[in-house]
Amino acid sequence: MGGNGSTTRKVSFGLDEDEKVTVIEGVKVDMIYERQQALVQEQLAQLAQRERESATATGLDELNPALIIEKAKAHEEQEKAKILARQLENREKELASISSFYKEQLEILERRNLDNYKQTAEQYNQAATEAEAHIRPRQTASLCTELQAKVLQCYRENPQQTLHCSSLAKQYMACVQQAKALTALLM
Repeated sequence: MGGNGSTTRKVSFGLDEDEKVTVIEGVKVDMIYERQQALVQEQLAQLAQRERESATATGLDELNPALIIEKAKAHEEQEKAKILARQLENREKELASISSFYKEQLEILERRNLDNYKQTAEQYNQAATEAEAHIRPRQTASLCTELQAKVLQCYRENPQQTLHCSSLAKQYMACVQQAKALTALLM
């Protein structure tokens, strides 16, 4: 190692715990280490500068920790609100589906009810027709029509003196009683 102003030195080397060669005495191997340290420091400085620029861009460099926590909570609340909104939307869809199902069921029941009503009405009319066929119709012949006409004419002619028509009214009543008695005997 001769050359310009260099001197000879004695150097001792040894191994550290990681089995790397280290200088124990003599020449400073620290120069390489110092260069590496300088490079690492420079990279850390660049990284810190980028983080500051990023924080400035997002506005976080001016915020205190409490404000950062508040922003984080607000963001968390927004996310919860979004989740709840999705859940609400899903529930509304589910309720709409259930509502539609029950409307269909109600329409089906109303149709069945109408069909049952029509069938029942038809059965009622048929039963009424059959009952009328089994029951003998009553003969309602006018009884004592001549006397009835005479009584009515008498009342018209004597509106103020109805007692004049009393003998005709008695004859009419006797005729009706005889006709009832005759009908009762025939049945």
